[in-house]
Amino acid sequence: MKQENRLVELTLSGSHRKRTTNYNNDEASTDDTIGSITACWFEEVDTVLWDHELVLLRLGEVAKKKKNALAMAQQIAQHLNAHVAQVVGHTALLYRPGAPPILDLEKMIAN
Repeated sequence: MKQENRLVELTLSGSHRKRTTNYNNDEASTDDTIGSITACWFEEVDTVLWDHELVLLRLGEVAKKKKNALAMAQQIAQHLNAHVAQVVGHTALLYRPGAPPILDLEKMIAN
């Protein structure tokens, strides 16, 4: 976890994925899905979202193609009741308002 200027960065790496055996050696069993991500990683992202409302996810190690990064980010966001604010390459920015909200989006837009 990297934190600078309140934007927290988390990297999803192979160590955050559940170990599975691919007996058929086919692509369908090795695709990028959130079902293979460990609960501990989701808890870490959830905590960051509660504390900061924004989190930058680096998905390069697990999303084999850039187009898979968007699909994976959308699945992660749905699992955490968050929104995908932006995806650039293998990096996704998630947003979930806190209770009470930390970021005043209307004020940020006005500036």
